Amino acid sequence: MKVLSKILLGSFVLVTLAACKKGEDDPFLSFRSRDARITGEWEMTASEYTEEEEFVSNGETLSESFTSSYDGEEWTITATDVDGTDTTYSGGKEKVYYTINKDNTYTFERTQGDTLKDSFTESWWWEDGVKNKTRLALGDDAGCFLVQRLTNKEMVLTYSAEYKDEDGDEVYTERVSISSTFKKNK
Repeated sequence: MKVLSKILLGSFVLVTLAACKKGEDDPFLSFRSRDARITGEWEMTASEYTEEEEFVSNGETLSESFTSSYDGEEWTITATDVDGTDTTYSGGKEKVYYTINKDNTYTFERTQGDTLKDSFTESWWWEDGVKNKTRLALGDDAGCFLVQRLTNKEMVLTYSAEYKDEDGDEVYTERVSISSTFKKNK
């Protein structure tokens, strides 16, 4: 009977711990809260951004797209215009950092070489409340990101949205998707 009680208790504990997992790719078990895991200095190690626009009028479709990818050191940007022409640009070496503080502020910094190019501090909060903690809001304009993965050393933020405007035979559609990976420095 004691063995059965231990098995049932162990199963209950495992199910309870698994239910605490918030992000789709979060670790099965963490002894740190999401607030404790998210605070610290994060360095962006990869990012993919895609924006697609499509305009349909009288059966004719025009489309453009813009993609950028970041490998932890350099951005590569490709724009495809309405006639299908691709233009690709690779930027200079740069680093991107977010420092997320316990006081619900964060600091963004972008450097090129040893030169600070951008820096600002704003507020952050859990968009879906202090219980769920799966959607991270960064400032009023930066948007709300799904926290796909959050360990003490790695964070993956994603965002996707679609906007559609229809007026008779004309339809304008815009799709945006972002996926960024970060490693914790401190």
